[in-house]
Amino acid sequence: MTLPEKPTPDAARSAAPEPSETQSGTRRRKTAPEAATPAPTGRSETRVVRIQDLPMPGVGTPVTVTGPAPSVPAGSATPVPAKVIPKLHALFPTAQTHLGHFLPAVAATQLGLQVDFCDLHIFLTHLHVQGWNGFLHVQLRREHAYALLVDGRPVAAASEGAADLPPLAGERALAELMRLYQEGGNASAHPLLPEYALVLSSLQGGPPASSG
Repeated sequence: MTLPEKPTPDAARSAAPEPSETQSGTRRRKTAPEAATPAPTGRSETRVVRIQDLPMPGVGTPVTVTGPAPSVPAGSATPVPAKVIPKLHALFPTAQTHLGHFLPAVAATQLGLQVDFCDLHIFLTHLHVQGWNGFLHVQLRREHAYALLVDGRPVAAASEGAADLPPLAGERALAELMRLYQEGGNASAHPLLPEYALVLSSLQGGPPASSG
């Protein structure tokens, strides 16, 4: 009688099933899947650039300067150019009043205005709305009247040349300007820089003092 062969230890280990994770009490370390590379979409990505990252002239960036460099003495600060004030000339050098005599010769923006073409009250309202700085001049034959406006408001006035009236200033002169215009005088409007208009507003507009 033949006896069955006794299994060897190696054959017993190969025939035995592998222990599961639960049976062995240990867990296998799972390998994380590699991140997939996104496929190109054909659109350009938006890149945020900080201001401090931008190249500044003179900091690692060559700057081309044309023309000769100004000569500044060593150890001295850069000179600041002074504001040049143009030389002004009198528009009415023979005027008999302070205001008329010191009005500068500047080009007129409106010239030859007459009552048949323009209502002076409406024109003054327009200048007031615009905050206009300058002066008005009205002439009728040998009579002249001037009105200085600052921010569109009359601040000084003068009139001269009337045979029966001395040179006037203030509200009486402004009324004389309106009268000359209503009687057919020609009016002109001369703009001024605000600084010049403010300086001229200190004049009273009356006749100049007689030299001793």
